[in-house]
Amino acid sequence: MFDEISRSIDEFGNSFLSALNNIQKSFGRELSVAKPVKETILQMIGNTPLIRLNQIGSHIPNVEFYLKAEFCNPTGSVKDRTALSMLLSSERRGELKPAGQVIQPGYNTTAMSLAWICTIRQYKFRCLVAGDTDPLKIKDLQTFGAHVEIVPGAKGNWDDSLLKRAKEIKEKKEYYYLKRVQRYGEYKCSLSFYRP
Repeated sequence: MFDEISRSIDEFGNSFLSALNNIQKSFGRELSVAKPVKETILQMIGNTPLIRLNQIGSHIPNVEFYLKAEFCNPTGSVKDRTALSMLLSSERRGELKPAGQVIQPGYNTTAMSLAWICTIRQYKFRCLVAGDTDPLKIKDLQTFGAHVEIVPGAKGNWDDSLLKRAKEIKEKKEYYYLKRVQRYGEYKCSLSFYRP
């Protein structure tokens, strides 16, 4: 009985491979049955698919529109690339040491991506938020491993008291502070947003 089952499995496998070979010949190229194995989930950041938008601009001759599906990044955010690029760049420059600590003033999608990537790369991540920050957003940050500190008196993401508190913490502890001007002005990090 076992031999019969084994033979049936072999026959099915051979039939499947034969069918796959025939399909590959029809297309004139090799087809991949599975995507390559990733060593870490961080390798899933980027290389997001392009989706042709057939209905948009269809009246314009010789023009095609595409959607870059950044929601396919691990956190679903376009900022996964930027956050990873900022951290790797800081590591290469020697500013962020192994098992280091990162501080970020203000809640935004970059903070979410940083919280998640810091957790994976084994950094402590501290996010400073204003008192009027949505409790669900705070919970999301905590779910991704962030320590969230509500700064008294701060209103909104761009309040100066958040920046002031970040500088205070940086001076007292060994936190690496990703300055907003540095983050968005850094050439390579900005380019990471446009990579495939």
